[in-house]
Amino acid sequence: MGSYLIGCLLGFGQLYRFAAIEVTPEEHKARAVSLVLFGGIFSGILGPGIAFLTKDWVEGAPFMGSYQSLIGLYILVFLLLQLVDLPKPTASEQQPRTRPFWEIMRQTSWKISVLSAALGYAAMALIMTATPLSMQAHQHSFSASAFVIQWHVIAMFMPSFFTGNLIQRFGGKNIMLMGIALNLLCILINTQGQFFLSYWSALILLGVGWNFMFIAGTTLLTETYRPEEKALVQGVNDVLVFGSAASGSLLAGILQNQIGWESLNMVVAPPLLLLAGWLLWRKRNRGILIQQPIH
Repeated sequence: MGSYLIGCLLGFGQLYRFAAIEVTPEEHKARAVSLVLFGGIFSGILGPGIAFLTKDWVEGAPFMGSYQSLIGLYILVFLLLQLVDLPKPTASEQQPRTRPFWEIMRQTSWKISVLSAALGYAAMALIMTATPLSMQAHQHSFSASAFVIQWHVIAMFMPSFFTGNLIQRFGGKNIMLMGIALNLLCILINTQGQFFLSYWSALILLGVGWNFMFIAGTTLLTETYRPEEKALVQGVNDVLVFGSAASGSLLAGILQNQIGWESLNMVVAPPLLLLAGWLLWRKRNRGILIQQPIH
């Protein structure tokens, strides 16, 4: 029950990135998403440290102290949120009338934004969750697995410091393509052998690739809805994206056991290649249309 409630909290917390967009000028919205996610760096450092320091607070109940320390953290978050000046909903945002959702889904930008974030998250969750299992099966130590995952988490969030600027300069779809390329390179390295350096370098590429696909997808999503539609569209987006992440995590152990490490990685490649092909096809066609004379 406690884990379920924490999961609800994390679900609401994911909406912080949209709240940041709403209080940020249009030209800086990609950077706003990036900076919110950059907070993951601090959580990656502080979280394990707090858990280690507090896990034995309660004698005979390992990690009970870690859960108790969360109470203090959540109180701190609550107090910080009181300092945030979020704007009141505008008249247009309170309008009950919206377009039919199927009409929103028909937009190409909506499809691309959801697919980028969902595929990026699913690929990341699947490979990341399977990595410690594969390392254990090939006699790598627990400390080696922990080191690889720690660097993966850093790679997931550290690029957030500049991802927004890259999107602003090169465009969201180009950054999606870059993220897909990094994920495919990760898969290629993982299929070459089960060496420590292979796991380490591949998981770093996987983290950066996830960052590019997720932030670019989130930024593009904000261009697909009207003010009165934001709650519905953001909610459906997060169900699809984090549902994909959960599916990747749940399938990791099954696929690792049934088909092995190399095949598990190859399962991820086709949907990424299809998305990349679609983006390149649209980019090429758009270039042709722009070059055609206007009659």
